[in-house]
Amino acid sequence: MIHHQNLHGSPPENGGRDAASSRHRELAGMVEALTELVSAARRAADESLSRVNDAPQPHSTDNSIFVALWEAHLGDREALFSAMRRLDDAREALRRFAAGIGPDDRPPQSIDRRKAG
Repeated sequence: MIHHQNLHGSPPENGGRDAASSRHRELAGMVEALTELVSAARRAADESLSRVNDAPQPHSTDNSIFVALWEAHLGDREALFSAMRRLDDAREALRRFAAGIGPDDRPPQSIDRRKAG
């Protein structure tokens, strides 16, 4: 076990438990989680688009298989765009907080990983 003694006898300062550092960690954690959510949503949208492209011909509204796959892809694509908007909001809240613009900047929604796939 290694013991470390500070030069002036005070404990090391690493952000402590004050409200500002707690809020910063919360925002940074939300950005990280939403980044993962966007990646998962992007994979789901890519996979559903691949299924659409692999659907039997013709790729028209007369082909019920193609239509069903296309509608599923549209849902995955909208989930991706929604996750991207939430990530942008969280990044902006973190940027504003770090710049000292305002402590009340919260992303509008919490993270729901179930929607990503």
